Amino acid sequence: MAETTESRVTFRDVLKRTDFLRLWLAQAVSLIDDRLTQVALFIYILQLAEGSATAVGLFLACQSVPVIIFGPLAGVLVDRWDKRVTLVVCDLVRAAVIATVPLLGDERLVYIIGFLMATVTTLFHPALQAAVPELLGRRQEILVANSLLYSTKFFTDILGFTLAGTIVLMTGVKVAFLIDSATFVLSGLLILRIGKRFATVARKLDLAGVWEDLRAGIRYHAENPVVLSLLISFTLGVLAMGGLNALLLVAVDRLLAV
Repeated sequence: MAETTESRVTFRDVLKRTDFLRLWLAQAVSLIDDRLTQVALFIYILQLAEGSATAVGLFLACQSVPVIIFGPLAGVLVDRWDKRVTLVVCDLVRAAVIATVPLLGDERLVYIIGFLMATVTTLFHPALQAAVPELLGRRQEILVANSLLYSTKFFTDILGFTLAGTIVLMTGVKVAFLIDSATFVLSGLLILRIGKRFATVARKLDLAGVWEDLRAGIRYHAENPVVLSLLISFTLGVLAMGGLNALLLVAVDRLLAV
């Protein structure tokens, strides 16, 4: 009977949980922010570098390097930090960083902005995912919530890029950065209102402990061929798409004169 009851959990059921609703709304806002950041920074770097494909490629590299360097460490670190504080700080840092872009006229500084934004975002999303099990106690609720979060991600990819292009077109790229900053603050405020106090791993943030957890993660992937093959495939796909994106952006700029 318990299994039958759990099987009836729906998106509406998990969204009735106020704290999860706030987390979900914050995720949706943050994902749209990510797309606005990406589009606005790409357009700005194209303007500063006068359509240089090399500049776009370097910018993409600056956004990719943090994922490679800090991605494996992100889960280890957020387990040791208060998740709500981590999420709010990440949003406020991103809001502050992106708000400075209109003041920058040097493309090299925009590379640094891209690196910083990608670094903080690499910490934000694992912290958000790790918060879900603590907001929803039952296994079936967690599964449904994760499904909702992934569905939201795919939907906001479409909506976010569409809104980003529209906002940049209507307001100009510099104003778009300020709108982006304000919406990061909105995401942070939503998370700040979550009443749940999140647990943290009862261990100090020392290099030995971090390294041990990192080794455990590497060992898990190495011992699970399916997971390892998926990781390799995903990595190769991201690398291929990075090069394609750089070429497409320059092609659109030159061929369509946008």
